[in-house]
Amino acid sequence: LEALVSPEDTTDKAVVWTSDAETIVSVSADGKITAHRVGEATITCKTATGNKSDQVIVRVQIPADSLELEETDITLYVDEVRKINALIRPDNATYKNVKMSASNNLLALDNENANIRGVAEGTCVLQVSTPDGSLTETVFVTILPANHVYSDPVFVWNADYTECVAYRSCVNAC
Repeated sequence: LEALVSPEDTTDKAVVWTSDAETIVSVSADGKITAHRVGEATITCKTATGNKSDQVIVRVQIPADSLELEETDITLYVDEVRKINALIRPDNATYKNVKMSASNNLLALDNENANIRGVAEGTCVLQVSTPDGSLTETVFVTILPANHVYSDPVFVWNADYTECVAYRSCVNAC
């Protein structure tokens, strides 16, 4: 860090650096900061006389160095919801979640839960990234027309409901 003391013709430009969390981030007399562990610290710079000061917040994080997706080619139906399973390494990375963006409006995105939902038939390119955007993977998504899935059998009755005239049970498209 560098302190700029003004006005420029000030005779005493000495400053004192401090950290409110030395175990997370320490600061040397010349403003060099050193991260020690994950967390947040406020670094304060005061003039030697103590009448002026400024602060900066320093956040120490462990960045992700790899992003792997369970699936990179997905087929789903309109209104079907699918979770995007991602593996972020190292295991102790600060942020283990992903953010997503789609090439069109055929997918609804739930970034909080890493879910996608088919909105309309077609194809879409889904970008899945680490929160800081440093790592990105691509998923190709095909959305098919709504799939009629019945969990219970369907009985078709005659007009006066006295006779079952048909029976069907659908597991896939009917």
